Amino acid sequence: NRTNLEIVTDCIYDENCGPSHWPDALLFLRDFKWDAPPYRSTLITKINHRLETNIVNTFHEVTHASIEANKEVKHNKNISKQDFDADPILALQILFERLVLFPLPPSDNPTSSNPKHKARHATVNQTINERLRMFKQGRIRELYEESNAVKSKSPREMAENPERIQKNAQLAVDLDNVKSANIRLTKNAPVAIIDDIRLKVLQALHPPSLNRGINKSRRSTRFSHDKRNIHFTPEQIKRVLRKLNRGKAAGLFGDSLDLYIKTARRLNLDKEEDLLKARRLAKLFSNVANGHLPPKFQAALRKTYLVALEKDPDDKLKLRPLGVPSAIRRIATAAVLTEYSSVLADHLLPYNFAIGVSGGCDVIIKSMQLGVDKYITERESNGDLPTRSL
Repeated sequence: NRTNLEIVTDCIYDENCGPSHWPDALLFLRDFKWDAPPYRSTLITKINHRLETNIVNTFHEVTHASIEANKEVKHNKNISKQDFDADPILALQILFERLVLFPLPPSDNPTSSNPKHKARHATVNQTINERLRMFKQGRIRELYEESNAVKSKSPREMAENPERIQKNAQLAVDLDNVKSANIRLTKNAPVAIIDDIRLKVLQALHPPSLNRGINKSRRSTRFSHDKRNIHFTPEQIKRVLRKLNRGKAAGLFGDSLDLYIKTARRLNLDKEEDLLKARRLAKLFSNVANGHLPPKFQAALRKTYLVALEKDPDDKLKLRPLGVPSAIRRIATAAVLTEYSSVLADHLLPYNFAIGVSGGCDVIIKSMQLGVDKYITERESNGDLPTRSL
């Protein structure tokens, strides 16, 4: 059995970065309040080459520590149970991007219009490398306080800025996400301010639970011999991560899919070291899918960033709610849907045009067109009344 301090010292701490602050970091993370950062985007799209390698390698170390901390232990009577609590280390899995890649403050931003700011700013690479050094030391409290000092515009302010819309669309194109770029340019809708009245409207839009459950027996799959648990393989997790689109919205705590995508794209499973890293990622998402996590961390994963779009300029209460889950939750869900698509498709029959069905939208459109021709157009051409209506 290893304590949390022993795990972070072994997996993350680098003595070349300076003295260890991990005892204080673990105390801070133990009582951490899961609040949202005062900004929505990080510097994840700004990193590349050697800096990206340093970021990804450190993130692998965090994943290693998370897996070790989440292992079942036999408590030593002479050591406090808090020393084996996995929550402080697991929190780093979500907070890493927030702590290391939070936006530059105005005084460090190269695009700042203030000449004094331009004169003393540090480069993005220098700033992030310094944050990485602090992170490995365990100066988590300090990084967290610095990240909270950065303020950004509200979603509504950003949506009302045409120049910002153009930049967001260009960013999506740069990340090979043409679909998102098209949506940002052609289907932009104002972001609503969520007050008490609009919150009640959004709550009313949420459908009640059907409490149906899944009663069908599940067949064993090719990737698991345990019918009660899901076990992802390194190959499956890498395949799922590589298929995800970059540049998507971050979760409530600033955690994005991009960090995991960058991690997966650098893995060569023919190399033993990379295979070990992929196994840790597979173990992490297997634990998430099976719910093998502490309750506090599970609660953090269930938190969703809520935003509402105004559908009608003349009626401000006609809203379209959007929820952005945490990156870990989205990836685990994508992995389950990918590997269980045939099982889920069978369960949803006969009204399934999405999961496990290729070209489902085209099937729906063609079915509607044929129905209109058969029950409306042809009957009207013969002088008869339609037997269906749209």
